[in-house]
Amino acid sequence: MPQDGQGLDRNTWQRFKILLGILARSKILSFLAPWLLVLVVFSLSIAYVFGELAKIRGAIVTELTLGNQSGFYSAVFWFLGIAATLIFLDVFKRFFEDRLVQKLRKQVNITFLTHYLKPNVSYLIGLFRQVDNPDQRIEEDTRNFCAQTISFSLILVGALTTLVVQGKILFEQNRVLPFVAFGYAFLGSLLTYFVGRKLITLNWLQLMKEANYRFKLISLRENAEAINFYKKNAKEITKTRQYLREAVRNLLNIIAVNRNLGLVTGTYNHLIWLLPHLILAKSVLSGQKTYGEVITAAIAFEHFLGALSLIVANFQNLSSYAAVINRLGDLYEKMLNLADRPLKISHADFVKFQNVTIRVPSSGQILVRNLSFELTEGGLLIRGDSGVGKSSIFRVLATLWDSFDGQVTAPPFEKSFYVPQRPYVFQGSFLDQILYSCSQVPSLQEVDEVIDFVGLRYAVDKHGGLGSTQDWPKVLSIGDMQKLAWARLFLAKPYFAFLDEATTAIDLELEEKFYKELQKFAKLWISIGLRDSLLQFHTKQLILQGNGEWQIK
Repeated sequence: MPQDGQGLDRNTWQRFKILLGILARSKILSFLAPWLLVLVVFSLSIAYVFGELAKIRGAIVTELTLGNQSGFYSAVFWFLGIAATLIFLDVFKRFFEDRLVQKLRKQVNITFLTHYLKPNVSYLIGLFRQVDNPDQRIEEDTRNFCAQTISFSLILVGALTTLVVQGKILFEQNRVLPFVAFGYAFLGSLLTYFVGRKLITLNWLQLMKEANYRFKLISLRENAEAINFYKKNAKEITKTRQYLREAVRNLLNIIAVNRNLGLVTGTYNHLIWLLPHLILAKSVLSGQKTYGEVITAAIAFEHFLGALSLIVANFQNLSSYAAVINRLGDLYEKMLNLADRPLKISHADFVKFQNVTIRVPSSGQILVRNLSFELTEGGLLIRGDSGVGKSSIFRVLATLWDSFDGQVTAPPFEKSFYVPQRPYVFQGSFLDQILYSCSQVPSLQEVDEVIDFVGLRYAVDKHGGLGSTQDWPKVLSIGDMQKLAWARLFLAKPYFAFLDEATTAIDLELEEKFYKELQKFAKLWISIGLRDSLLQFHTKQLILQGNGEWQIK
């Protein structure tokens, strides 16, 4: 269900101001200012030319009804020239608008990525599940926000200009018509809002449900092998259809609201043509005005009322815009809050836990109670059954979790190296994989030596060399990924190493070889593992027994 702040309320306006602040603080804003100025000039020019076009269209009808051949062809000539000018202005306005949107999108995307990739932020957003589909918000919603912000800004500039230009024409034809337009636009906007206000929340939900469906399809692609090993294709069809069903059901609700909104806006738009004719009919029938003047007034009335009817004409787009603002603003607020978390651990060249109780952040379940130990050098092996909280100790040391009581001291990040259970592998060259964790780029000779040492030479040669680009998460086996993680470790040569199940997919001979090499440069290391073969490389054991209990050996 939607959360608070997903409708058009004070939160929406607050988030809108925050997002505008991002644009205002953009480093390229000074560069983009001339582009924006050009767009404003084009918008003003288009509004002015529309006014002239309305006069010429009225003149054509007048000259035709009077039978004035020379006047008629002269008006046609001016019409063609003004129409060509209008086409030129409109095409290049769109060109500059699209260019500006892409430049703004790039800057806004960088701003969101910078906050999202601050230490621990992306991890905590996924952990607490406070924000659905942050990837879709950063990619798609930022694009829509930039496009719609520029579009609505230019629409507003054009509307204000149209009010001045067409209002003057309208006032010259009949002084009552401008006031009729104001009253009609107010009533139409009010009715449109009450009929279509549900679209804001529905559009929020639609963005979320479409993203969930897309994420499920990506999951099917990424896990196709495992799914087909289990032969549970029918079960996946059922699950995927559920995501599709939810997206379609919500879309049907949007269609229903748009139907009602269409009845309102359709009636509103069709009456626009009739109103000036009704008001000016008496003047025409009495001979005080020509029909050409009525045409001029009708066109001016239509454009004038169109400028006043921004809500009526753009409510569907405005409701989608409000949903995008809420989604981006919500993500931005969460990222700022998570980035500002104070660190609860202190840093020194040793590891110390003093009466530390660790809880699962999402549920508050106690994993370890009153844990106390100190490690100044050598190795500590953490053992225990699955789910008792072994990895949670690493998460506390790496400041991923702050859901603990007690005092924790850990080595500084720049001297530490963490190897997770499943090493991070991404699309890129093999050399990119090797150098991912290096703060200083080693020589190619060092890289080759490490590749040979960990036993990855066959993988490099098999897949086209160090410069080869592959979909490595699918190409490399788990064993190769663990060897890759050790290669990164050996190139980094940290003083402090933390290894989570780092040898489960490699043989005992390599395990011994790797740990002996680790002991040459690391001051202390902590490993999580179940193999008895690991005991010889560690001076202490921490055994987690479940229910918060533990034992040091």
